[in-house]
Amino acid sequence: RLWDNAASCMHPVPSMSTPDPNPFVFGGSQLYRLTLQRGDAGWLQATLASPDACFVPVCNEQSVVLGSGNQTTALILDAASAKPLLKTAYCVVLLGKYQGRVCFALGLDDITDLPPEGSLTNLRAQFDCLDSGALALLGYARAMVHWHRYHRYCGKCSAATRSRHAGHELHCEQCGNVI
Repeated sequence: RLWDNAASCMHPVPSMSTPDPNPFVFGGSQLYRLTLQRGDAGWLQATLASPDACFVPVCNEQSVVLGSGNQTTALILDAASAKPLLKTAYCVVLLGKYQGRVCFALGLDDITDLPPEGSLTNLRAQFDCLDSGALALLGYARAMVHWHRYHRYCGKCSAATRSRHAGHELHCEQCGNVI
């Protein structure tokens, strides 16, 4: 019978107190995604203009980190530092509230003013260097920027798409397709 050997195939589920063997889990991040605020254009504009907003740059699908080894931290820009980058970003996506501040991802083709201790990196190389909250934030930012980069055109009619709902929806104005 099919289930006779089921007990021998089962593996124990780790308790919540054991360290996560894969810290790169978006669901376990310290990010409150602010789903209900995404459709509120007034709130979004005010938050983008707020000096308390923070921004996670993603350049050519690479994250930006500062330092190296155990001294590595994620580059999270304050509003004043991000202001010049907002003009060149091809997408700005609401990520959510992280460590008490509302964060946005910035999709960039180029960063010319990278801090001296900064570097572009693939996050896989940072698994042992960054804490799980920073990894999740940077990974989510990269995923959303990647999605925007590769869905600039509608899959149904090939017209350009336009970002809506704080970057979490792409809309084709020609055929109405929503991605």
